[in-house]
Amino acid sequence: MLQQLSVHNFAIADHIELQIQNGLTVITGETGAGKSIMLDALCMASGDRADAGVVKHGSDKAEISASFDLQKLPLVQEWLQKEDLEDDDGICLIRRVITKEGRSRGYINGRPCPISKLKLLGEQLLEIHSQHAHQSLMQPQNHLHMLDNFGLYKPELTKLKASYKDWVSSKRQLEQLTNQQDEINDRKQLLTYQLEELDELSLKEGELKEIEQEHHRLSQSEELKQQSYQVFELTNSESGPASTSARDLLRQIASMTDSINDQHTTLTAAQELFNQALINIEEAASEIQHYHESLEVNPEHLNNLNQRLTDIHDLARKHRIPTEEIPSVHQQVANELNELNDSSLSLETLQQQEESCRASYFKLANKVSKLRIKTATELNKLIMLQLTRLGMGHCKFETQIKTIEESKVNKLGQDAIEFQVSSNPGQPFQPLTKIASGGELSRISLAIQVVNASRSQIPTLIFDEVDVGIGGATAEIVGDLLKTIGKNGQVISVTHQPQVAAQGDQHLKAAKTLTNNSTKTQMIPLNHEGRIKEVARMMGGQQLTKATMQLAEEMII
Repeated sequence: MLQQLSVHNFAIADHIELQIQNGLTVITGETGAGKSIMLDALCMASGDRADAGVVKHGSDKAEISASFDLQKLPLVQEWLQKEDLEDDDGICLIRRVITKEGRSRGYINGRPCPISKLKLLGEQLLEIHSQHAHQSLMQPQNHLHMLDNFGLYKPELTKLKASYKDWVSSKRQLEQLTNQQDEINDRKQLLTYQLEELDELSLKEGELKEIEQEHHRLSQSEELKQQSYQVFELTNSESGPASTSARDLLRQIASMTDSINDQHTTLTAAQELFNQALINIEEAASEIQHYHESLEVNPEHLNNLNQRLTDIHDLARKHRIPTEEIPSVHQQVANELNELNDSSLSLETLQQQEESCRASYFKLANKVSKLRIKTATELNKLIMLQLTRLGMGHCKFETQIKTIEESKVNKLGQDAIEFQVSSNPGQPFQPLTKIASGGELSRISLAIQVVNASRSQIPTLIFDEVDVGIGGATAEIVGDLLKTIGKNGQVISVTHQPQVAAQGDQHLKAAKTLTNNSTKTQMIPLNHEGRIKEVARMMGGQQLTKATMQLAEEMII
């Protein structure tokens, strides 16, 4: 509940300090006196858009503070705790500062916070019904919100919105993957062809180097065989003339050295070296012989190697890569093709997911539709009851609910809602937009607002001149309705009707004064005598007669 409101340098108000009671608080005053300043200030404190124009002329800043008792509002306390903005004493203080440059700052329980959080909190504390509500009634898209505000199925609506979000997300993913499918199929076809070529080549890591080495040996095997044979002949020939091979020459040298008859140590060392050289040359001859015999002259195998190398280089050029990168590219192609094949499974999975989300959404949408139909029946009865009390018993009210096509469903469900009326017996129901009488529309709007307010969970309800266009006994009924709603909470009503003002539990009067070329407005709490004078003024103008004063006193409850 709103407990206190403090306003400084806002619009034409220097300073307003008010204690607000529970029940029905009425605000009256002459036209232009500033009756709506209090409501405008509350809206500003609750996060409405602000600009420099709200700062009183000549002041540096405007400041608005409002305190609320949250002891019977556990959900609001939970929200504050979640946002780390709670206060232990069960009181919430909202503060808003607007500078003359148009800058704005917001505070909750003394802590700076974004204006968006002020707005979220304000929506949980205040609900405003304005004199322009009938304009919203002329827009059928608002009828759905009015019905849902009256209904007791908020959790279902929350689930429906979440389900719709999931469905839209799954549809978007599915559409994206489906749109890419032609491109994916083309890529798969290319990769499949490339993989077949690479599989057929089947080049292993390091194989190219081995092939090149083997090819080098085979391509030069004739020359190598000839050269190695010549080396062998020079080293160890036994078929040629004497002293032609290195082995024979060493044998001769060793023999001649052995024939020298001298025991000199130098000669002995030379003999040993010649003998060792002979052994080495014979071993070398044996090795070169083995090498010669190992050399294979195989033209057919060489042709196969040539073809293998040609295939390798051709495929490398095709992929525009070095030959040594073929094995890694082979693996990359295989991996990418596997991923694209998996994407086909992903497409099937997404299709199943989208179908599941769609089914969940429509299951909830059907449930909400049934709840709306049930709620609409109750709403129709209550509005017709209020219309009867407001002097329109001849009028019938109906909430029409139609199922829209699937392509137009949204987070609010599958229903199109439109309020319709039959103004006179025997006449068919018509949309509210067809009503010609502004007076009838105002009463219908008031009836809808009163019914919705009776179901509202918001602790403070504000009615801003909703009784415009009515009077007499009907105005008295409006006052009684507002007073009844206020018994279970707090209602603040700006009114021009004395019948409404007379039923207030608290009465505030807006008064404007001119001093030193400056305009100021005040909000004055009225005592019983002040209330009598104000109600009398509202009935009979500035000249208060004994009769109007007496009537005003009788009206005040």
